[in-house]
Amino acid sequence: MPKYNFYTKIESNVQLSNLFYDLNVYKTDANNKKHILLSVTQQPIDPGYYTQPHDTNETDDDLSVIYIIEINLYRKHGGKLISVLSSPAKKNVYTW
Repeated sequence: MPKYNFYTKIESNVQLSNLFYDLNVYKTDANNKKHILLSVTQQPIDPGYYTQPHDTNETDDDLSVIYIIEINLYRKHGGKLISVLSSPAKKNVYTW
């Protein structure tokens, strides 16, 4: 069964040590229920402004399944993490 490796580049002028992210990868069924393939929270950004590489759970989904990647960014301010997006950024991910 395949596993996928996800990472992405973040464009920001915020100091690297002050940026964190949540990352979710999932598919939805006919009832709009989420089926999570990967979920990590409040991870630090790597040098070069990349998220860390994350391996998904194994899946037996057909290669035609479209996954959704969702990321939320946080900025450290006064010792607290504050969301910088009003809602998580989403993008469809196609496998082959």
